[in-house]
Amino acid sequence: EFAIVREIGVGGMGRVYLAQQVSLERSVALKVLSENFAQDANFIESFVKEARNAAALNHPNIVQAYAVNCDSGYYYFAMELVDGTTMKQVMMSSGRLVHEKVLAIARDVLGALAYAWDEKKLIHRDIKPDNIMFGNDGTVKVADWGIAKRVPTDNAVSMTTLELTTAKVFMGTPLYASPEQLQDTKSVDIRGDIYSLGATMYYSLVGK
Repeated sequence: EFAIVREIGVGGMGRVYLAQQVSLERSVALKVLSENFAQDANFIESFVKEARNAAALNHPNIVQAYAVNCDSGYYYFAMELVDGTTMKQVMMSSGRLVHEKVLAIARDVLGALAYAWDEKKLIHRDIKPDNIMFGNDGTVKVADWGIAKRVPTDNAVSMTTLELTTAKVFMGTPLYASPEQLQDTKSVDIRGDIYSLGATMYYSLVGK
């Protein structure tokens, strides 16, 4: 279904490739999970489930997820290819951002996170400069929903307790993760994403 063109990035969970979706003749970003994650049956089950949840999100500030599947033992997650750059790349080349720009970016990111929470009770769990993208048309998009998690809604409490993907395995980026996400005994909900966005805004304003 997807023909790989070239590698465009490497992350903690695997490698990202520029690929061509053969059936629809469109370019996509294809994340292929690293072998250590592909050997964990519990992680794979959760990853596929949450990626399908993410694929149901349709918002102008969210990178659209297209497909999640396995081919010859390789698990992959196909998503919209954004023609642009990340906040991290901008920071690396230009340094700190002016506060007006940071506030505008945060407003768009919060809109995306609010939509995911209100519509699907999904939390992103890895908000950071690398996952905030700027399209060449100026659009801000939240990328990489591969470890997004759906909070159970089978009770009347909106802020429910949430377990991590696999017991004792931390998912996310420690520098931007909320304290409760770092401790698997605590509850995690949309407030964790807000904390991570706050850390991201601080970095973009201060430069460290």
